[in-house]
Amino acid sequence: MAITYQRADGAVGTSMTLDIGAASNDRLVVVVTGNEGTGNALSAVTVDGKSCTLVTRADNDDSAGNETEMWYITESGLGSSAGSVTISITGGDAGFAVHAMLFYGVPDAAPTDYEVDDSSVSVATSTITNVTTTDDDIVIYVASHGLSQPWISRTSPLNMAHNSDDPSSARMECGYGIETTGQTNKTYVITSSVSHNRASGIAAVWADSGGSPPSGNPWYYYAQQ
Repeated sequence: MAITYQRADGAVGTSMTLDIGAASNDRLVVVVTGNEGTGNALSAVTVDGKSCTLVTRADNDDSAGNETEMWYITESGLGSSAGSVTISITGGDAGFAVHAMLFYGVPDAAPTDYEVDDSSVSVATSTITNVTTTDDDIVIYVASHGLSQPWISRTSPLNMAHNSDDPSSARMECGYGIETTGQTNKTYVITSSVSHNRASGIAAVWADSGGSPPSGNPWYYYAQQ
C-alpha cells in the first residue's frame, strides 16, 4: 500500500475533531500545534483518548517567541478507534492552534528523520535544512509565524494540507509531500506573503511501507499492494 494523504482539519484551543477513517489501513495521524510564545511545551496529545508520541519541538525564543510541536500515532496505537474522534492537547490554552492530518499506508514506526527551524527572524520564510529521505518516503511539515498573513508557497513536492490563524494573530500551516527519489540533506522552505517577525517549523520523514510484510500476517500486506 503506497502512502496516501486522506484529510486534515484544525481548530484553535485545546481540542478538535478529525475523521480518522477505519482500522487496517496502516494509518498515521500527525498532530501539530503552534503558539505565539516560548517555553510552552505540551505534556500530552491524545487521539480518541489514546496517547500520541512526540516527534520534536521547535521553539524560537526571539522576543515574544514562536513555538511549534509535532506528535503522531500509528495504526497499533489507534487500534479500534475509527470515524470522527476528538484530538486533545494537555498543557496548552485558548491561544494554541491545533491541526491534524490523516495518512494511509504508513509503517507502524517512528519517523526516520526530523529537523527543525527555530531561528527564522524578520524574513518571509521558515527554512528547515538537512532532511534526508529514501525513495517514496513522505515528508510531513508544520510552519508557524507571528503575523496573520498566510503562507503562500513551499519547496516541491510539499503541499499545504491546512492553513489557519489563531487568536494571537499567528499563522500556522501543515502539509506533506512524497519524495519519489531519495534526498540527502535537502532544504525545505515555506514562504509567507510578508516578512514576519519570527517563525518556527518542523519537517519529519516516514518511510514508505514497501519492503517486508508486517510480522504475523504477510497475506494482509500482499493483499494491500
